[in-house]
Amino acid sequence: MRPIHLSHERVRRQLCKAEEFCFAPGDNVNPVNSLKSHSPLPCAGSAISLADGTFATMKKTTKEFFPGISKISYEGPRSKNPLAFKHYNAEEVVEGKSMRDHLRFSVTYWHTIRGQLSDMFGPGTAVRPWEDGTNSLEMAETRVRVAFEFLEKLGAPFYAFHDRDVAPEGRDLRETNKNLDAIVKVLKAEQDRTGVRLLWGTACLLRIPALLTAPRQVATPTLSPTLRPRSKRPSR
Repeated sequence: MRPIHLSHERVRRQLCKAEEFCFAPGDNVNPVNSLKSHSPLPCAGSAISLADGTFATMKKTTKEFFPGISKISYEGPRSKNPLAFKHYNAEEVVEGKSMRDHLRFSVTYWHTIRGQLSDMFGPGTAVRPWEDGTNSLEMAETRVRVAFEFLEKLGAPFYAFHDRDVAPEGRDLRETNKNLDAIVKVLKAEQDRTGVRLLWGTACLLRIPALLTAPRQVATPTLSPTLRPRSKRPSR
């Protein structure tokens, strides 16, 4: 089985309308997908199918994933509130520019939403009550809702992701692309709803053994044809 090639051009067109969007250095011409799902959770098999073949059939939810927590605000250094900014005041103007514009924070999807806080000494300690133990498309949509609620309440203006962070890999290229396209629609809807923008998106190359120890060589022309990056999606 060869590594699956994915293009980010379609994702870029759908998610980004602002100049802030970019790919990670060296990755904009390297949409090579990993062989395994970039997930610390057990997968329900390597073949992930669309629920009924269409995005429209996916369930929508208004569930609050962080109940009882309002938007984090600035309360000053004397505040005893653990869920308040003590020093960062987004509206404070310094040298003619607000702190919001000076410090353009981005929340990374792989650490904040997918990471389980595990290491070589034990299992993950992160509490993720919305996880159902699968890497299904429905679970991926739920994670998007979780992520954007978190972004809204934190007040972060940007987020970033790898392709496999947000959408599961399918049985083949066609299904993998459908999965990604379906989740991109959910991401775009949440961006429109919240005003949060995508800072950058990239491909997860870390699970490909041939690239794991030499990521800086990904863009070189010496790679084998099966690993050589493509700027566009292959025909289906």
